[in-house]
Amino acid sequence: AECGSPGQPQEALVMAGLVPRVRGVSLAGAGTAVVATYGRQQAVQFDCGTLGADPLRFAALARHVFVSHGHLDHCAAAFLHARLRGMLNLTSTVLYVPAPALDAFTRAREAAEAMDDGELPLDIRAVQAGDVVRVSDSLSVAVHAASHRVPALSYVVQSRTRSLRPEIKALDAEAKRAYFTAQGRDKEAAFEWVTTTDFAYTGDTTGEGIAPPVLGARTLCVELTFLDNVTPDFAKDRGHIHIQDLASLASRGALAACERLVLMHFSARYSNRQIADGVKAHLPPALWSRVRMLWRPSHSFTILAGVACAALGVKTTESDLADLLWFVELATPKENHSAAKQTPHPVMELREPLGLSQADALCVALQLWKRHEKDAVVFFGKLEDGQRVVVSTPPSEGTAAQLSVGALQVNYVFTGPDEGN
Repeated sequence: AECGSPGQPQEALVMAGLVPRVRGVSLAGAGTAVVATYGRQQAVQFDCGTLGADPLRFAALARHVFVSHGHLDHCAAAFLHARLRGMLNLTSTVLYVPAPALDAFTRAREAAEAMDDGELPLDIRAVQAGDVVRVSDSLSVAVHAASHRVPALSYVVQSRTRSLRPEIKALDAEAKRAYFTAQGRDKEAAFEWVTTTDFAYTGDTTGEGIAPPVLGARTLCVELTFLDNVTPDFAKDRGHIHIQDLASLASRGALAACERLVLMHFSARYSNRQIADGVKAHLPPALWSRVRMLWRPSHSFTILAGVACAALGVKTTESDLADLLWFVELATPKENHSAAKQTPHPVMELREPLGLSQADALCVALQLWKRHEKDAVVFFGKLEDGQRVVVSTPPSEGTAAQLSVGALQVNYVFTGPDEGN
């Protein structure tokens, strides 16, 4: 799932400069993997406890994988990541692990290769707090200490860009032209290299264990395992962050530099709705508007969608299904959906639809999505008479339509955006 915003319309985290697009899967205890992508060619992955619903696609995103700690929900898929990149004839995986865990990872690799009867295209390297790893000409990853039940690390991505010096940038157009004409071929003196902290990943840690440089990132991906049904001390004893810890950081101004706050690693005990409501209740509105979520993953979604479409005669392609996966797993609709500006809700919920199987519901979603320029389903819960299905780019208001999937018939009408719905 690409991370989406519960507070505002969904948007990819792509801004001016090199601020990355963030995507991933995260569920406490089950699997976490997050990829920060810069442009078309550069990507860095953090943790590898799962490869999501489309392992080949996920493994192809990034060569460099930084593991925060040795718990299996953060590293168990690392060897499969390397194997899949080998199958795809891509460069070998480079796996960075906390130095105290290097021996364990080395032994695990040997066991994996013995079971797989072959050598994995994998380079395992130890890192520790204070290290800076150059992953490309323009990107480096700084390593910071974290606080968890086992040795753990947080990571900060720094980008290096070439920019006009401030005094040159301040000149008007005519003065700039005169300056560069006088410089002739030697224009390097007008430029300088600027390093910015674009992205930070906390991994599993306590609120007190987050290093200050991590909090200074423009996009901060932070774990938030527990809400108010447990105490902050309960979360701290388990090496995790509680919602009150996050609220405390916000109240102290520690998150002032954060332009996007990506929350992840929620406990499986919470629904997406409980998470959104719990977070919104504790954060100031100005910060809430910058929040993005990595919601509960849908590991079985690919198989379910494929079987459903085949059984009910929905004609679709593998590419359609792959695109639908990314769309359905977004936390909010696309940026031009006006109704979503009011309240947060997941794009799709399939909780015991009334009189409708999950397979049928998926087929309806797919049909709506394809019919309306692949930008349609926002909320799809229990189907009842009068249930509204919101689309992002409807035709004129009052337009009625009918959708048939097998024996199922759905009548719907475009009523226009509704405030708060």
